[in-house]
This record gives sequence, C-alpha cells and structure tokens, in this order.
Amino acid sequence: MRESAPAPFFFNLDALFPASYNLPPEGSCMKVRVLFFASVADAAGTRSLNVELDGRATVAELRRKLEQERPKLAGKLGKCAAAVNTEVVAAARELAEGDEVAFLPPVSGGTN
Repeated sequence: MRESAPAPFFFNLDALFPASYNLPPEGSCMKVRVLFFASVADAAGTRSLNVELDGRATVAELRRKLEQERPKLAGKLGKCAAAVNTEVVAAARELAEGDEVAFLPPVSGGTN
C-alpha cells in the first residue's frame, strides 16, 4: 500500500499578524496620537499631540523627534515607560497609522 503525502500546512497570516501590525510601506508617512502625563505633560506644554512620522518609525524614533521639537522634554521621555494602544512596549516597537502612544512617567510616593 502506498503512503499518501502529508497535507500542506498553511499559516493563517491574519491570526499571526493582526491588523494593528499592518505597517505602512517605507517612505510613506503616518500619524500617531501622543499622550503625556504629570510632569511630562507640563514639559510638553500639552496633554496630547498628533505627530506625523516616517512610515516605519519606532517608539524610540518618536521619542527622539519629540525631544528635538520640544527641548523641555529632553531627558524626561527616556525615563518614561511607553505604551502603544494601552500595551507597555519596548522602544524598538514599530508604530502603525493611528496608534496611540502614551509616555508614562515613573511614579513614587505613598504612605508607610
């Protein structure tokens, strides 16, 4: 009796790469919304901004752009955690059109 070949295996790319990971092609532009809190909002002079970035920008690149455009943020954003669409992420995370990026300053205080 002859064995049949195994059935081909196909990946469901939509499951592996949800729509939030559909990145724009290189050379294009995208807009993201940036949120600031506490002393970082004071340094930025606002609680939110809409920022235009190159097509495949990362959180680190957004951070650099903001520090260049708003010198009072220099040194502050590096101490903040970054959250993209409510998920804390690494600086290397690539951004997509319409993402919401929040810079969360460290928190201290409380009572004993």
